Amino acid sequence: MGSSSKRKGYQYEREIVKAFESAGMNATRAWGSNGKALGLHECVDVRVDIGDEHLYIQAKRRKSISSYIKPDDTVHMQVIREDRGDSYAVVKLETLIDLIKNGATKLNSTAKASSRNAGSQVHTEGEQAWDEI
Repeated sequence: MGSSSKRKGYQYEREIVKAFESAGMNATRAWGSNGKALGLHECVDVRVDIGDEHLYIQAKRRKSISSYIKPDDTVHMQVIREDRGDSYAVVKLETLIDLIKNGATKLNSTAKASSRNAGSQVHTEGEQAWDEI
């Protein structure tokens, strides 16, 4: 990876940390984008503390993301999977933060019936229900 790609990745990780911190949550960026610096798997770029639990994030920033992966502004998330694969939920970062902080009580304010807005995306994997986070 070239130095400009690394710099772009580091900057995005810092943006994610700031977004969670702005919402009053403790977030930590792994030094060198290596989760081993936090005692975690090397793929972890950011750790968010939620009470006694942790959310582990791997940040991926791209020049463009296929439009079919991005949730439309009229829905809260896009759920995707490959044939015979796991399902993934794609949500705007602000929606994920709202879900963690407030549960589903404020979701109606995040989906709009207007044109698509560009926003940060977080891909979460697994069968864990939102109310368990």
